[in-house]
Amino acid sequence: MTFKEFLQRYAAGERDFSEINLEGSGFIGTDFRLANPERDYFTCAELEDTNFSNANLSKVCFERIEIRNCNFTGANLQEASLAEAAIFDSNLKEANLDGFSMIEAVIEGCNMEGVSLRNAELGDSGIGGSNLPNANLEGRHGEISVGDIDFTGAIGFNRYLVSGGYYNITLPDGRFIADWLVEEI
Repeated sequence: MTFKEFLQRYAAGERDFSEINLEGSGFIGTDFRLANPERDYFTCAELEDTNFSNANLSKVCFERIEIRNCNFTGANLQEASLAEAAIFDSNLKEANLDGFSMIEAVIEGCNMEGVSLRNAELGDSGIGGSNLPNANLEGRHGEISVGDIDFTGAIGFNRYLVSGGYYNITLPDGRFIADWLVEEI
């Protein structure tokens, strides 16, 4: 399916795009509010200024992709994956990322307030310059590097979450840690 065909079908009201591959597509300025593209496979694509608020993106695979300035507020990303990819300057407020898989990926400059990452697999990845107040981190696995992060009020936080290294983080209890080489959690 071409990107043009995808947009035509989406505009016509179709919402089931199971197991499609939109390799190389650009979604600049596209609005997917309340979409249900479950099990899509976005690879080598560019997502910029795209609105996925309240969309059902469960089991979607984002691979080798750059996501920038997108709105995922309240989106369902359960069991979705982000591999060899990056999310920059996007809003993931109150998104459901339970069971989310993040391998060799980066999340930078994002609002992740109230995000749920229960049982998420976070490996060989980094999160920086992002806010995760009141996030649910219970049962997540893997090691990540974090910097310039606010975990105030986060549930399920433990030091093993950041065993890949950390700096300038605010812990759930409000304590601030500037450098992992000097201060231990």
